[in-house]
Amino acid sequence: MGQDYSFSLITTMPEYIFKMEKRNGESLGSVRCMDGLQVAEEDDHIWLKAQGLSELSVELMQLPVKSTYIKDEYDNLFIPGKLTPEEVLREMSWQPLTGYIKVESPVAALPGIINQKIEIRLVSSIKERKGKALLTSLSLWKHYAETAPGTRLSALKFAVSENNEVLIIGTPLPPLPGTEFWDAGNILIPSGYDLEVDLMKDFIQRKLNEHNSSFVVFDSESRYQLIDKNFFVAAKRSAVRSTMTE
Repeated sequence: MGQDYSFSLITTMPEYIFKMEKRNGESLGSVRCMDGLQVAEEDDHIWLKAQGLSELSVELMQLPVKSTYIKDEYDNLFIPGKLTPEEVLREMSWQPLTGYIKVESPVAALPGIINQKIEIRLVSSIKERKGKALLTSLSLWKHYAETAPGTRLSALKFAVSENNEVLIIGTPLPPLPGTEFWDAGNILIPSGYDLEVDLMKDFIQRKLNEHNSSFVVFDSESRYQLIDKNFFVAAKRSAVRSTMTE
């Protein structure tokens, strides 16, 4: 007599299994700080295991996966909503996602590694604008995160550079020394400055960031860099603590 697959699915907490191609592995940085995630490699694929979830988060659903399964106690893999298994999960070497993705993987090339310049000028401005981003040191950020209320941290996300600088995005920004930026539609401009020609905002967005997948970050010398939004992680205390100083 065969196994009662439907019974095993509805009486246990769902254990989700995701199969994705290795070339898309960098996308896992967006879920690095989620609890209960494990990962394993097999040939050209990465397998991600999510345990103890009552439902899938938006971040997990946005991953570029090939297949999403629910696993039963016999390692049978079911497509959600189906009662017949698609395949059996083979034995693999699993490890926590936080160990698989090194801290330096979600690193943005923040100021200090700027090699591009375009003929767009920033000029001084007397307009007051609300700060959207802050560039500060990793040590100051880690010290702040240890004592900051969780509600303040939950409104922020951050990326760390190889030279231990941190770009923090969100509101309200932490009261830390550093360079503050205002947001001109995914274009971060230092506070106290503006584009010499306001119409250049559309040009920059169209030519440099057509798909809105990055932040275009300017410094006061009119130099810029593109920072992929996938480099940013939620400002959970655990995520800040796990960011190591070189």
